[in-house]
This record gives sequence, structure tokens and C-alpha cells, in this order.
Amino acid sequence: MPTEPTPNSAGWPASCANIASGSSCRAACDSPFGPGYSIQCSGKDSWAAPTGTCPDICSGPPTSEPPEDSRGWGASCANSNVVGFRCIAGCAPSFKGRYVSSCLGKNQWGEVAGSCEPMCKDVHRGCATCRSVRVPGSDNSTELQCSTCFAGWRLRRDGVGKTCDCSAGFMLNGTADADSSWCVPCPRGQYCPGGSADSNPDSRAFNCTPGLATISEGARSEQQCYTMPGYGRSITQNDDRGTVKIDVFICPIGTYNVGGNTVGCTKCGTGLTTTKTGATNSTACVAPPGSFADMGASAKTCPRGTYTTDFNSLPACLTCPAGITTVRDNSTSIGHCKLARKGYYLVNATAAEECPMGSYQGREAEVYKCDECPYGYQTRVEGAGGNAECMAPPGVELQEGAEWVSECGLGSYKEGWNKNPCKPCGNGLTTAAAGSVSAEQCLIPAGWGVVSVTPPAAAMCANGSYGINSTRPVASNARCVLCPPNLFTRDTLSGAPAAVPYTSELDCVLKPGWGMSGTGEVKVCPPGTYNAGYNRKPCQECGTGFTSIEAGGEDEDACVVQSGWAMDITFGIPKPCDVGTYSTGGTTDTPNAECVPCPAGFTTQKDEADSEEDCDVCVAGHGGANCTACPYDTFSTGVHKRGEACMPCAPHTVSARGSRHNSECLPELVDSDNDYFPLSNDSAWDNHDGVDSALDCGMLCISDSTCVMYRYSTDVHLRKCQLLLEVPDGGQAIALKADSAGTGYAVYRVDASLKVGVRLSDEGSRTPGECMKACSGTNACELAAMDAAALPDSAGPCVLFGSELDSDWVGMYHVYGSKLFADMMQGSGS
Repeated sequence: MPTEPTPNSAGWPASCANIASGSSCRAACDSPFGPGYSIQCSGKDSWAAPTGTCPDICSGPPTSEPPEDSRGWGASCANSNVVGFRCIAGCAPSFKGRYVSSCLGKNQWGEVAGSCEPMCKDVHRGCATCRSVRVPGSDNSTELQCSTCFAGWRLRRDGVGKTCDCSAGFMLNGTADADSSWCVPCPRGQYCPGGSADSNPDSRAFNCTPGLATISEGARSEQQCYTMPGYGRSITQNDDRGTVKIDVFICPIGTYNVGGNTVGCTKCGTGLTTTKTGATNSTACVAPPGSFADMGASAKTCPRGTYTTDFNSLPACLTCPAGITTVRDNSTSIGHCKLARKGYYLVNATAAEECPMGSYQGREAEVYKCDECPYGYQTRVEGAGGNAECMAPPGVELQEGAEWVSECGLGSYKEGWNKNPCKPCGNGLTTAAAGSVSAEQCLIPAGWGVVSVTPPAAAMCANGSYGINSTRPVASNARCVLCPPNLFTRDTLSGAPAAVPYTSELDCVLKPGWGMSGTGEVKVCPPGTYNAGYNRKPCQECGTGFTSIEAGGEDEDACVVQSGWAMDITFGIPKPCDVGTYSTGGTTDTPNAECVPCPAGFTTQKDEADSEEDCDVCVAGHGGANCTACPYDTFSTGVHKRGEACMPCAPHTVSARGSRHNSECLPELVDSDNDYFPLSNDSAWDNHDGVDSALDCGMLCISDSTCVMYRYSTDVHLRKCQLLLEVPDGGQAIALKADSAGTGYAVYRVDASLKVGVRLSDEGSRTPGECMKACSGTNACELAAMDAAALPDSAGPCVLFGSELDSDWVGMYHVYGSKLFADMMQGSGS
């Protein structure tokens, strides 16, 4: 058996024994419990846990009774449901609703809820609310009477009973006695005055008068019947009854009504009509043939050149073919289009073309050609309608007496299409080409400038001014420009009128004697330069060695030989003056200059000296305040400032007068190449006793200006000093080599018979200079012997001599400044 249920159950029935696995067994609850338990067999002697319950039940109806208008609780509430069961009590007749209570537990009922309302529709189907009233003549009898009707209904009061009729604007959708009938809105096109006991007990709808209709549902009276499209309505007052009469009529020809209103028909616009009665809108208003509907508001007659053939709503009349018109207005056929318009000619009966340019046609007639414009006049466009349109185009005129038009000449113009003559631009003005068409084409010619804007005028740029190299418009700033300072136009320089205008600053040129730098600076040509003018060039330098005397040279003739230079006659060109000469330059009268030697003893410091003042230094071999020849035993290399003394030679050296270099300072005593010069006559020696040394012997010779040479004995026992003295009037001249180079010789006179030295060679007849030169060129020659009569530069015998070796003697010869051959030559003027 299954597991036992809880104690308040009735236990399991015997039917639970021997049931199949998966089958359920149910145990009923003890009275008054229910509904019971169930359990499922899960296998042999195996049961699942029981499910279900045995709750309390309610016995009898709810304890609270409904009000009097209720039927009371039914018997079904007693001992028949479990907890939560709802017990319902119905309402008495003519009432609707119910009462409800729920079982809370054993014999426990909840509060009663609900109500029973009167059944007003039993009074009338349209009754919304009702109330019980005492029946007249009875004590306690009551009856329900309607208080209010539903929407669309209204109470009818007939003095005896009450019911609901349809309200105004509503009608019954069935018969009056049918329970299903209900008040619905009056349909569109009809009107509903509402139900009434005498005039409309059936609450029916009424039709509007033909031609009228309501425009929406719910119309309440005939006054809401509006016109239908194409109909009009009028109202008349019935004087005797105070009522109105509505008359309806179809809109006559020429009127229309769109409907939905209470007015009569509207007249079409002026001149417009309709093609039939009953027009429903303004679009039915049309223009009759020969007219058109002007913006749909009125009809207007077709003007000439147009037509319409039927009633129409056209915004304009139909146009005749291009260039063709009608005889009159109000044409009704294209056949009326038969005249050529002005500016046209007929090609055939139905076509026309415009008069070509240069011709015209001034009538509206049946013409088949156009007239040519006279004098070559033109028309602005094709289709000219008269001779007045024949004109000269811009830039063209008919000159007086001419048979044909022509372009405006240069410097004139004509604006617009007309028969006016060309206007001159103004004095001095031009145009870019013939046929100019406006004053704006008047131009200032190249090289001209404006002198007046009003009236316009221009003048040629000249006399120191210039314009531009192209034409330009007339403007206040288009004036001639003055040349820069010190520049002039050619007419100004030449004094002759300008043949052509000047168009550029480059036409501003220099006057003669002026030049222009690379930066454009203008200056007078400085000395040494010139410019012929009439150009913009720099001043040109005079040729090498030339200059000009003053600034402003105008041509090459202004150039003379410059100072410091002289004309080289051989080559015909200037050359610079050498050192020791100067030139003050040429003059206008004598343009070629000469180089002038400086005064004796003076020289210049450099070439190109240009004045005697440049002879301010002494020549070589000169010195002192007056640049006299340097005295003996001094020298000067030259270019010393005046006043500087000659330099002394080194001690124990001597020089001739006018010596120019210290190399010309020669030793006072010169060693012979060998030991001494032997004499052909020893008695020619001048003996000096008591001289202790060769040095002392030499000093003795130096101290005697007539001493030619000396010899001194090397024998310490002898100690002899011997001098060879000059014989002033001796017939023989001997020249002793004063330096090893043989450039200087000391010349002394001795007896003609005396032979000095060892003879080397006889050179024949030679001048003294040639004889000494021969000695310089001969080895071992130290002395040249000549006739004294040949001095200084005559030819005579020339014999060369040398010194001799002798261990017993040493010797030297004496060089004295006044005895040097160079000094001798100065004295002779050679």
C-alpha cells in the first residue's frame, strides 16, 4: 500500500493494492475535507511521496445577505467547494449585476462585493439612466422611467409617457419598433431634424431639394443643404408665416458654382462665358473665338497678328506665322494672317522672312521685297521696319557731299548707330585705327603728352621733354616728362625744331663737353676727357699722353700733349719725358710739347716731370746747394735733395770730381801685380832716408801730390825708401791702372825718355782712352805709356807695361783724385 496520508485524510482505498508500477492511487479526504491525496507506484512495494491536501470547506451560503433587490444566494454554495471557491448571488428581474463572496476556510466567508443596477434598456433601448417612480393611482406600485438617453438620443415628452427619440443630426438605422435599431449620424447628402411624436416619430432622414446636398454627416436642418456643383441657391422670405423658401436653379450660361455653399452662381470674368449651363468651376469660363483668357480673369480681344478659332482658355492668342499679321483685331482664323509685318516681306501666302541687314520694309501689306538703305547705311539687325532704322554703324559716317559712308579717320570717332558726323578726338590726339567708336579710343600718340583733359588735347614732347614709345589713353598723368637735370633733347641743343617726337628718356642727351657715368650721374667732362655731346656716353679719355687744358672738352681737338710728355716726332705719338727732363705740356696754340733738360747738375726723381720745379734733386756725381760736381774724394749716387753734400770716400780712398758711386772711390796706394815697376834710369828715383818701413814709405808718397809710386828695400840692412815724382811738363804720360777691373786710371807726366815697368806690347797709335782700354784687356798690363801731347783725347803711340818680380823690393803706385783720367776728361769737357 502507499505511504499513509496525513491524519485528516480518510486513508487509502483497497484499490491501491497490486497496481502496476507508474500507476497513481488516490485517497479521498474525510468529510468535510477535500479534495484528497494521490500517490504513484514507483516499483515493487515502492511508492513516491504523496501529493495533495484535504483543506477545510465552506458549508451553506455566505453569512452576509444581498440587499432587497437581490435574489439571494443559491444552494450551490453549501458543502460543495474548497477554500477559495467564489459563491455568486444573481439580481432580481429588471436589474443587472451580481454579488460575490469567497470561501476563506471552514464555514468562513469573505465580505460580499458587487451590486444590482436597474435594467434601463427595458424601459427603452436608448435609455442610458432610469429610476423607479410610483405608478400614479397606486399605493406602492413602482415602475422604471428613463432619466437620460444615450448619445445620439433625446427624451421625448408627450405628457403621458417617456421614451428616447434620435437627436437632431441623427436617424434610426432601422424601424422604430426594432430592438436592433439605433440612432446613427445623419448621412452626407441628407438632413435629420430628429425624432418627434407628431412630425417624425420614426426619427428618419430627409432628402435635400434637388441640386442641394449636405456636405458632411450629421446635418440637422434643411438650412445645411448646400449647393451641388453647377447649381445656385436663393432664399426668399415668406411674409405671412415668417419662414424662408430656398430656391435652387442650374447655373445659366456665363456662370458657375463650385458647390458646397449657399450662394447663387458666379459670373465669369469680363468677356468670358461658358459653353453650357451647369458649369462647376471657373475653368469652365472660356474666351470666345477671336479673344483669349487674360490670366483666366477676363477675355481680351486678340490683337492684330493673332487669332483664336474656338472657345478657349489660352493665356494668349495664337500668333500668325513669323513676320505676318492680320488686317484687324479679333481674328478668328489663321486665314486672316495675310499681311507682311513691318521689317518682313512675304515669301508665299503663309510664310515671311525678315528684311536682311541694310534693307527695310515700313508697311503692313502684301509686299514681297524690302527696300535697300541709301548711301551704304546699315541696319543694326535684320527686320528693319523703316528708313529711320537705316543708320551709320559706330565708327562710320556719311561725309557732306559723299555718296557712300566711310570710316571715321584717324583722330576721330563716332559712337552708336546714328547719322551723326565723326567727332575729332582733340588737338594732337589720334586713334589706333580708322573707324573708332568711342572717345575712350582716342589716344595720345607715342612721344606726345596731354596738355588738357577737358577739352582733350595733346602736344608733341620736345624742347627738353619726352613721352613714351607707344600710344596711351588720355589721362591727366599722361604728360610729357622733363629730361633729368643737365640732359636735353636734340632740338634744345641744336636750336632746330624737332622733326619727330621724343619717346624715351634715352632721347635726353648730353650737351657737348659733358658725360654720363655708369650710374647715370651727369657731370662736365674733367680735364683730360671730352665728349662731343648728343649722346649719353661717359666722357672719353684723351689718348695716351694727351690731356685737355680745361674741363668741358667737346672733341679730340681739345686734347694736347699732357705735362710730363712730349711728342715723339719719329712715331708721331707722345712719349713720357725721361728722368732729368720735364714738360709743361701742350697749349691750344702749340699742342705738341718738348722735354726740356733740367738745369746743369739737377735732375728729376722720376719720368714724366711736368715742371722745372720737379728738377729738385742732384744728378749722380753732384751735390750741395747748387748740385755742383762732387769734389775729389767724394761721390753722390744722385736723386739727393738739393743741399745734401756728396758722400766722402772711405779713408785712404780717392775719387775724381763728380764721382757717382762708392765704387769710384779708389785706393790711394795700389799694389803692383808683381813687386815693383823698374825704371830705365834709377836716378829718377827720389831717395828718402830714415824711413823705417815700407808702410812709412807709402805714407810719405801719399803725402806728396807729385808722388807717382814708391819702392822700399826689403833688405833690413839697407832700408831704402825711393819715390818716383811727377814731372809736370814731362813729355810722356803714364796711366796706372787704379783698380783691378781696369775702369779707372791715374795719369801722370814723366820724362819722355823714362821707361817705367816691364814692356809688354806696342799698341800703335791710340787715343788715351783707347790705349787704357787696351791695357785693361791685356793680361799683366798695369801701365799704359803715351805722348803727353795726346791728352786728353788725341791719338798717339801706345805702349803697355807691367811690374817686375824682385825679392829685394816692394812697391805701390799712388792714385790721386786730381790725377784720375775721369777727372781729366771732365776738365776737358769730354
